[in-house]
Amino acid sequence: MGRVTCLLLVCMAIAIPGTCNAKNSYPSLPGPLARDSDLLHRYWSWILTETGAPRGLPAPRITVEPLPRSVKMGLFFPTTARPDQSLRVVVAPRTLDRAAAGQRLEVLGELAHELVHYVLLLSENHWDETRDSFSNDVHHHCDPTFQRLTRHIATILWNAYHSSNAVRAIDHMVRKACWEDGHRLAAPG
Repeated sequence: MGRVTCLLLVCMAIAIPGTCNAKNSYPSLPGPLARDSDLLHRYWSWILTETGAPRGLPAPRITVEPLPRSVKMGLFFPTTARPDQSLRVVVAPRTLDRAAAGQRLEVLGELAHELVHYVLLLSENHWDETRDSFSNDVHHHCDPTFQRLTRHIATILWNAYHSSNAVRAIDHMVRKACWEDGHRLAAPG
C-alpha cells in the first residue's frame, strides 16, 4: 500500500468518527459501558423504529457529572423554568463505578431507561431536539409503551450475555419506577 493511500485511510479513520458523531444517531458511551456500545446501538435503532422516530434522529449527549446521592442518572432538558439546561443524559460517576465493579449490564438497562425518556420527550415535542424549551407533562414510568420499550434492552442483553441477573434487575427497575412512596403512580392519559 502506498504512503498516500495509508495517509488517506488514517485520515478517514480519524475524520469519519468525528463526522459521524455530529449526525450519527447512536449514543457514545462513557467508561466501562463503551465495550457494549454495539448492543446499545442495536437497541437505539430498535427504539427509533418502534416509535416511528425520524430517520437519523440524533441520540442525546451522554455526560458524566455529579448528581445528588439518590440519583444514578437522568435526562436533563431545557424548560421555561430552566432554559439554561442543555438536552443530555447525565450519568453520575458513582454509577460508572458500579458498572466497573460488575454491574455493567444493569447500568446499561438504566441507561436504556433514560434513552426511552429522551425519545418519548422528543415525540411529545414534534421530534425537534433543537428546541429552546421542552414541555413534559407526561409521567412516562407507568406508560405501557415506556415499559415495553425499556424492557427490550433485557432481551438484547440476554441474547448477548445470558444474564438472568441483568434481566431481573431491568424488570425490577421498570416495575419500581411506576411506584412512589408505596403508591402506584397514575398512567399517562
